[in-house]
Amino acid sequence: MTTKKNKREDDAINRFGSNVRKHRMALGLTMTELAAKCDVDYKQISNMELGTNDPSLSMVVIVARGLGVTVGELVDA
Repeated sequence: MTTKKNKREDDAINRFGSNVRKHRMALGLTMTELAAKCDVDYKQISNMELGTNDPSLSMVVIVARGLGVTVGELVDA
């Protein structure tokens, strides 16, 4: 069964993407460089930053490690 995301979920996904972008840019990394550090395709990073996908918990952890931040720093406002 497919469920439609609600506004709170959309806000959380967008906030996560914004935080990924903020931390990536603070480190001076391109999406391609972050993707290489995380061993994922750069399109996954792009989609996360744009809020067009809902990343799994394991992907959130991988990206946090790649950025050298805590998961909380990526999911908090």
